Amino acid sequence: MTIGTTLSPARDFALAAHHGQRYGEHPYFVHLEAVVQVLLDAGCDEQGLISAAWLHDVLEDTDATQADLLRTGLSPHLIDLVHACTGVGVNRRQRNACIAERLRRLPAAIPVKLADRIANVEARLADGDSRIAMYRREHADFRALCVSCIEALAPASTGVAHRLLARLDSLFHTTS
Repeated sequence: MTIGTTLSPARDFALAAHHGQRYGEHPYFVHLEAVVQVLLDAGCDEQGLISAAWLHDVLEDTDATQADLLRTGLSPHLIDLVHACTGVGVNRRQRNACIAERLRRLPAAIPVKLADRIANVEARLADGDSRIAMYRREHADFRALCVSCIEALAPASTGVAHRLLARLDSLFHTTS
């Protein structure tokens, strides 16, 4: 599967919702495409996860609501995946705690959150962005969350998640 074959209502909704937003120096869609590409690179062919990757920031970074997603005909399970990747809180610590709680309740969303983290870290490394230090500090706790979520997945679903975690570890030069 290639990124060109992942065109979907989820992609269309995400692009419209993020219209005009920036991801650093780039239009926001660059980040969304990077997250989808990370999933594809890991061998993900599950359309629900790919759709969730397109949508992973709409509830957090736009005015879109779960009801808006439902009205577009997106499945409740897809919306749950997106919701699990969405942090609510007044600061990063609270948002991360919110996401961790939601991922523990829906571990099927962990590949999307891993792909998002990888795309963020790779972008920070490529740009020489000082925020890489924040991701480095968070890595041990984030990794522990990922491992616990992966352990809760059905065996047939763990391969992509393990490949994603290995890629993230390699960015910080750590191993399991």
